[in-house]
Amino acid sequence: MKRKEKTYPYQRIEKEKINRMASWINMAEVGPIRLHLNLTDRCNLTCKFCWQRTNDKIPKDKELSKDRIFELLEEAKKIGVMEVFISGGGEPLMKEEIWEIMLKIKKLGFWADMTTNGTLFDKEFIEKLVKAKWNHINFSLDGDEKTHDFLRQKKGVFRKAVENIKYFNYCKKKFKSDFPELSIAMVLNRKNYALLPYMFELASGLNCSDIQVNAIKSYTNPKLKTRVSYFFDDLLGRSLYLKKNDFSKLEKIIKLINSGRDSKYNLDLNLIKSFENYNFEDYKESQIPTMLKENRFNYSDKKYVCFEPFLTIVANPDGSFGCCCERAGEYKKMNLKNNSLSEIWKSDYYNKVRKSISDGRLSQHCAKCGLWQIDNTNIIKNLLKKNKRMLNLLK
Repeated sequence: MKRKEKTYPYQRIEKEKINRMASWINMAEVGPIRLHLNLTDRCNLTCKFCWQRTNDKIPKDKELSKDRIFELLEEAKKIGVMEVFISGGGEPLMKEEIWEIMLKIKKLGFWADMTTNGTLFDKEFIEKLVKAKWNHINFSLDGDEKTHDFLRQKKGVFRKAVENIKYFNYCKKKFKSDFPELSIAMVLNRKNYALLPYMFELASGLNCSDIQVNAIKSYTNPKLKTRVSYFFDDLLGRSLYLKKNDFSKLEKIIKLINSGRDSKYNLDLNLIKSFENYNFEDYKESQIPTMLKENRFNYSDKKYVCFEPFLTIVANPDGSFGCCCERAGEYKKMNLKNNSLSEIWKSDYYNKVRKSISDGRLSQHCAKCGLWQIDNTNIIKNLLKKNKRMLNLLK
């Protein structure tokens, strides 16, 4: 499967990301370019590798209201946000007013992105999204039908998601639209890594532009005082981690895939190794830079190893927020139910994180960063390095 080029509107956003980072590096403050909305922690599935599978009580009455979300979207437009990405700790289509929210995002002219398990669409909803020219949808698929349904713990969900992707393609052709662009996100584990070649063939057959391969990450169970991973709580979850022998087999599979694909996209075995079966909660913050130098992260620049605090606001369902997915909810003194996006963007919290990143000092949260985010960071960094003046500032 050959990776498609991003369409022009998103190329414009990528260019603006570079402009805004250049402004920050030159000590000129600018607004966020991306609003990441986690709409709900509720989900219709209980995936074996998901941190929410043990969370049996998720109150929806504490979620941001539709009216408040509309206010935040209006403000986001005013302060320069260009891209809105909706997802969730759960499934975003569980949000009762999801169509109204998505329509509002499009009416305000944002580049509109979404990640979903793909099972809750119906034909009417799909037709409306195609007509509204929703820009991009990332479907979570983790293998063939047997494997995917096993990992998602519900029969029929693979078939439902694939049927919906096919209907999106049908409607795009019917209404002569390039949107939404479609892609696949896959959580790599012992049950599915041998299916990687199949997944690329599946994506090609479904006219999906890309596959995002993520490694399993471990999380601390908040119900326990000890540092215990969700996945270490039961043998089934623990069995999903790749083992030493698996990596040797995976290396051959990845080499085969990479040799037949466009050089613009390569699966990085070293990054996958860095994240699999590794509980970062056991490490103190002072140890993180050492871990990164030991190729837990592979970076050579002393400064600006991450750009999220300079570009993004992540909003949780309850109004808590953060500068990236891993840090969302850590700051308790402000909340989006009561504070504006501007107040949060200019807060001491954000300024402190930015100062740390610009000085090359990393938090323990950075060690749990997702592979997809590292890829995005590297894209921006490589574009910045094309400018010699920016290259000197990054060192």
